[in-house]
Amino acid sequence: IIMTILVGAIIIPPIVLMIVMALKSPVVMSGSIKGNTLASDLMEEILSKNWDENSTGTGPIEDILKTQPANLGPESGETRPSFDDVDDFNGYEESPPTTQDGSVIDGFSSYTRSVEIFYVAGGSTKDYDTPLSNVSNFKKIIVTVESPDTKNTLEAVVCNR
Repeated sequence: IIMTILVGAIIIPPIVLMIVMALKSPVVMSGSIKGNTLASDLMEEILSKNWDENSTGTGPIEDILKTQPANLGPESGETRPSFDDVDDFNGYEESPPTTQDGSVIDGFSSYTRSVEIFYVAGGSTKDYDTPLSNVSNFKKIIVTVESPDTKNTLEAVVCNR
């Protein structure tokens, strides 16, 4: 009898834990997939924009023309539908998530999307994580999507081209 109690005490808790995790897992996985989709959607939109406000599309721009780190973000009066370069999205946050024209995306009312953009050294230094206080040829984009159950982050580095 003591052996049965010991075996039951050792085997039952992990089985209960596995059942609980299996029941919870589809919810978390579903939230994670939704979060990744929302992050990818916004990242695609960001990457479709010019590298900088002063980009002409004919090649790299000189340092003197690049937007200064303190000025990354939308220009005065600019809203998401009129964002025309990558760094306009710096500091952007929305809840619930919307399309570019401002229409709420159905089924995501508990989600928040936010964006952070900063210059990184990149290139030969291979430092794509440390924000710089000066301009460079690389901007890092971080899109974060949060819901009550999950947090998803998508990162990209874009080059002055």
